[in-house]
Amino acid sequence: MAAVLTAMSTVGFAEPAEADGAVVQRTRRAPAVKMAPPPPIEVTATGCVIPAAFFPFAKATLVPGTEERLLECVELVLDHIRKGGRVVLIASTDGLGDHERVNLPLSAARGQTVKAVFEARGIAGSAIEIVAIGEAGAIDGVADPDRRRVTVELR
Repeated sequence: MAAVLTAMSTVGFAEPAEADGAVVQRTRRAPAVKMAPPPPIEVTATGCVIPAAFFPFAKATLVPGTEERLLECVELVLDHIRKGGRVVLIASTDGLGDHERVNLPLSAARGQTVKAVFEARGIAGSAIEIVAIGEAGAIDGVADPDRRRVTVELR
């Protein structure tokens, strides 16, 4: 009998475990790691970095409370665009998962989530660039919740 492999949103898998072909469900979850509070908004000579949006493991939905943090940034972002600046969303993941097949698409989806929040508040999508970096900069195999984020850079 052919092996059955089923993808799950919890980064799990199903596989035959018995000789008769019975399928046993096994799920691998990221270790529970507590997130630190979001860092403060950082204003530099070249722009502003807003570490605003965080995400749960393997998801592109915002962690509760982070949409409010994004909304605090709307006026700052709108003012920056009015002055001719650009907005770059740097979207990343932790070090778990395949970079090409999982983490790059996941980080792009996270960027789209943040872009949608801004667009819903009147910020033109054409003024926002998404840079999906996947796990670049993360430690391979480490479930670091602080890396599951989108950083808003005003340039």
